[in-house]
Amino acid sequence: MLVGAAFLSARNDVPINLVIIVMGVLTAWTSSGWPDLVLGLVIIGVNVSAAKEIWDAAHQEQLAAKALAGEDID
Repeated sequence: MLVGAAFLSARNDVPINLVIIVMGVLTAWTSSGWPDLVLGLVIIGVNVSAAKEIWDAAHQEQLAAKALAGEDID
């Protein structure tokens, strides 16, 4: 599970960092804070999506562990 979380984090780092640079230039060019706010919302969306993937994978691992242990699966 930890490897999956690290993979999602690394996978998201490069595109997010490139967009941060672009938005920094756009913010300087427009003298507006809106590009930063939009980027913040995009980053929140990406992180929530990655967190959901990790949550779902962890739940599946938990169910598999219960099955292996012979416990009832709710």
